[in-house]
Amino acid sequence: MAEIKIRKKSPIWPWILLVLIILAALWYFFIYLDTADIDDADEVDDLNTEQIDDESYNSEDNTNSDAYSETDSTYNTSGSNQLSSQPVTTTIADANKSMIDLIDAVRTKSLQTKVTVNNDLKAQREKLVKTTSSTSESSWMNTMKSSGDQIIAAMQTLQKEKYPQLTNEVTSAQNSLQMVDASKTFEDQKARIDTFIRDVVTTLNKMQ
Repeated sequence: MAEIKIRKKSPIWPWILLVLIILAALWYFFIYLDTADIDDADEVDDLNTEQIDDESYNSEDNTNSDAYSETDSTYNTSGSNQLSSQPVTTTIADANKSMIDLIDAVRTKSLQTKVTVNNDLKAQREKLVKTTSSTSESSWMNTMKSSGDQIIAAMQTLQKEKYPQLTNEVTSAQNSLQMVDASKTFEDQKARIDTFIRDVVTTLNKMQ
């Protein structure tokens, strides 16, 4: 009698597993990697944006690095009028630029009158110029206050030697600076910083 062989069917689950593995591989390459590429591109864009912001900030700070030349016209018509007629403390960048302008104006006045003032003005100016969008608010407030101290010290020297009639004006500017609390936020002290800057500008305008 002939032997009947029964062929067993091959199990189907290995094929199902293979299909699932292929689908998972396709998902990884076409979806996950595309998402990763997009994230990488976003990170590059964010980095470029941050670099541009820093460059723009520094550009603002350096715009008037030579604004105050050794001529009366540059100081009187360009610098002081602009500072006295427009808000100068809307942001830290604005206030920082104004502080640089004040230092330049005081140094120029020192050259014009041949009065030697404190040399710390240059160092303070360099600190202000190095300010970027990543500079902490508290750090800038301290730099602003120390720069203001040097500006007042220089103006006191100028006033004593060349402008004895401006004692009250220099004292007023000094009092305005003392009202600025560097331990508080810029937003909280913005009005007082603005008052100090305007008092200095008013006094410098009278040093003719």
